[in-house]
Amino acid sequence: MNYTKAKEKLHSYIDQAGEDKIIELLSFLETSGTGDDVFYGDATLNVLRERSAEYKSGSSPTYTLEESMERINSQRWAAYP
Repeated sequence: MNYTKAKEKLHSYIDQAGEDKIIELLSFLETSGTGDDVFYGDATLNVLRERSAEYKSGSSPTYTLEESMERINSQRWAAYP
């Protein structure tokens, strides 16, 4: 595919894409190759803020790496009786 055809196809895609896809595409283009910037939607940011506040207030339980691995392994092996 040549440059002109690719550009036309991209324009067509953008014209038909919904809001979520446009935001996703823009995020990809802005962060492509840099790894520095990450786009999070409002819903994701709200969850991250809630979890951060719970952690800081001490109302959310925390676990060491060892405790986490024990919990994961116990759940994993419980699925295979």
